[in-house]
Amino acid sequence: MEDNIIPILMFGIPSLILLIGGVNGLIKNSVIKKNGIKTIATIIDRKLYTEKDLEYGDRTSTYPVVEFRDTSGNKIVQELGQGDGSYMIGQRLSIIYLKRNRSYKIVTNSNLFLVRFPLGMAIIGLIILSTICYFVITN
Repeated sequence: MEDNIIPILMFGIPSLILLIGGVNGLIKNSVIKKNGIKTIATIIDRKLYTEKDLEYGDRTSTYPVVEFRDTSGNKIVQELGQGDGSYMIGQRLSIIYLKRNRSYKIVTNSNLFLVRFPLGMAIIGLIILSTICYFVITN
């Protein structure tokens, strides 16, 4: 057991983070979907972020900046925290927003980001944790 503590920690901590992050994402998205307001936003810009990775090379993520009007008629411009990279400026996008205090929580009205992505994270984390637990119990 003591010989295996480093691999257990190396895989256990990230898998626990995946599991918790996936469950947290599902909960947050379900609250926004249940209590939020559906509307159509227009993509007015795209933000590109490049992540440096020595093993796989640079990876670029694209996040849309959307503009929409809330129920009070205020024009809201905000960058989405999710994106699939295929968004074009001028494209209309179905979103769900929830106003909390002075900020807006926005998600796209897409099963990929509302359900599939967080659920996938949680399942992968659970599988890795289960494998680690099985390994620890059998040794």
